[in-house]
Amino acid sequence: MKNITSIFLSLILLASQMSFAIGTHYCGGMAVESRVMIGHDHMDCGMPDMDQDFEHSHETGANINNVPCCDNEYDSYSMDESFETIVVNDSISIPFLVAFATTILIPHFSVLAYSFNDYIPPLVITDMSILHQVFLI
Repeated sequence: MKNITSIFLSLILLASQMSFAIGTHYCGGMAVESRVMIGHDHMDCGMPDMDQDFEHSHETGANINNVPCCDNEYDSYSMDESFETIVVNDSISIPFLVAFATTILIPHFSVLAYSFNDYIPPLVITDMSILHQVFLI
């Protein structure tokens, strides 16, 4: 069980330190495909020639729409990579110390208030469980 827990915690640590990106492919101004990926992967909608035609026609001076057909947009997310321990140097407050002493320390050291050494329980005259016929199964 300890091995499974340690492997699970190490996988959580590894996954939390990985960066990932959400890529969205726009074709003609509309979102066609979105996916979660590690890094930036090339996404297309099956029309990679449209971008090349745009670049070629722009070089020749043809007057066409200056907006390319396909576009990829990436949103990258990553975690902070610092594993620094934060040390807090707070002093112990007086009300906490008084409350701790009265609830934890004093009852364990004072036996005068809870002295039941001389207590003798009363004798049983009749057995009440048999009188009321109550039996444990």
